[in-house]
Amino acid sequence: MTTIRALDPVAHDFAASVAGVAGQAAQADPWQPGSMSSDSYPALLERLEAIGWCELAVNAELAGVVGPAAYELGRTLAPLDTLDVLLGGALSVGGLSRYAGEGSTLAELNGARIVLSRAEELEPVAYVDAIGAARILRASVAGEADQPSIRRAAWMSANAGYLAGALAYGLELTLDHAKARFAFGRPLAALDTVQQQLAEVATATDGLRLVSLGRPDDAALAHATVAAAEGLAGCQQLTGAIGFTLEFPLQRALRRARSMRAWLEPIVYEEG
Repeated sequence: MTTIRALDPVAHDFAASVAGVAGQAAQADPWQPGSMSSDSYPALLERLEAIGWCELAVNAELAGVVGPAAYELGRTLAPLDTLDVLLGGALSVGGLSRYAGEGSTLAELNGARIVLSRAEELEPVAYVDAIGAARILRASVAGEADQPSIRRAAWMSANAGYLAGALAYGLELTLDHAKARFAFGRPLAALDTVQQQLAEVATATDGLRLVSLGRPDDAALAHATVAAAEGLAGCQQLTGAIGFTLEFPLQRALRRARSMRAWLEPIVYEEG
């Protein structure tokens, strides 16, 4: 697998800092079927800001740092508001917001602009992921984010990196399962068909990491959403019944990837 250090020492060092922060702040999944839950962790956002995470949204020279750092967030399935903060507010798409409360700043991507508004009335909705999803009932325009092109590029790289990290996390869980579970007198990992499926997921993970290193366009990010969701679904197949249980964290990674795909597709397809 491609290493961050081999690509950029600066990106490696910053990603290592993000990994340390994210690892310390990792939380249990609060989601239950039919719940209106949020895994937001303000202390994590504060720690990321303290090491310079938000600077990535306004400094184009740091474009190559974003993806590797976000990869580490994805490996811990960190809250997605860690990505959306790069836009300057809680993401708003199609009349819905995530990780927002009344009074929060909402950020909506509109072509080359990032339109900001103030959430005045929200209606929480049940969702398949713990992202604090809510219907926007009333909001007032607050202006536009500064340096929208840099912010949008950083946010897109961050999403690609996060998806790569989530896929890598799912692959690790699946590998551990395949090594421990036996079939026909030997570990699942020793079966040719299982090895082939695992290799395909590993290849997809490397591909997504490389996509995140630069400035992925709409088509690249659209591909990333599909590749991550399909790769994790393949991992779930390999783990069998346990992969579908709430006790096994693989289902959380798959729900997150599918959630990200649902929120990103209106952006990358309508604007691309």
